[in-house]
Amino acid sequence: MVQAVGDLRPNLMLAAVVTVTALLGLGTGAVWAFVGGLTVNLLTTDPLGSVPLGLLLVAGLLTGASRLVGRSGVPLALLGGVIGSLLVDLVGVIVLVLVGGAPLPQPGALAGLLVPTAAVNGLLAALVFVAARAALSRFGLEPSPI
Repeated sequence: MVQAVGDLRPNLMLAAVVTVTALLGLGTGAVWAFVGGLTVNLLTTDPLGSVPLGLLLVAGLLTGASRLVGRSGVPLALLGGVIGSLLVDLVGVIVLVLVGGAPLPQPGALAGLLVPTAAVNGLLAALVFVAARAALSRFGLEPSPI
């Protein structure tokens, strides 16, 4: 999305959306997903609307997952980062193919790019989550129920 490091594409906005959604709930996470996604879209060459759409899906799925398995903290953020990364990147690829900006990539090549990036984004989301949770507790605030 923002900057490639080798073949990896760390996505700090995804980590922020996962963290905000896990700590503050779907409403705040959806605002971050929409506004942050549009901002990222304006700074990249991705098709307009593909990043906010992917991030909104991530916020919704993360909220549903947290209601099913409970608020498990770091594991939820890690899983949200990994699955969210795959989802956001797949939405971007699908939209790019649909608007005619690129041919449909081979599944093996696509997985070779997306899976390492998903692992990095999962770790990034977990680290951002830990830092944000520590900041909340430092100021005496509690995460809101999802």
